[in-house]
Amino acid sequence: MRRRWLCLAALAVAGALHIDFRKRETLGHTWLDFEKQTSFIPLAAIAAGRIRVEKGEIFWWETLLAVVVYFGLLKVHGVLGREIFPIWF
Repeated sequence: MRRRWLCLAALAVAGALHIDFRKRETLGHTWLDFEKQTSFIPLAAIAAGRIRVEKGEIFWWETLLAVVVYFGLLKVHGVLGREIFPIWF
């Protein structure tokens, strides 16, 4: 079972890298400029200072909604008999 998840994760990373490679070939310098401002790893561009998040760009209700949906999906998995998170809530 664990091997399937590793294969799925490897396929996801390989697919994302392949898309980036194709975009580099088709868009050229436009894509390279975009890559300089962003990152493959979520939030790494913000941590590295390549991009800034201004006050008011992310609304408090969007963050709250994302957290509620996340924990709601964890709870639904538990109800269906598929515990995927080690915390009982």
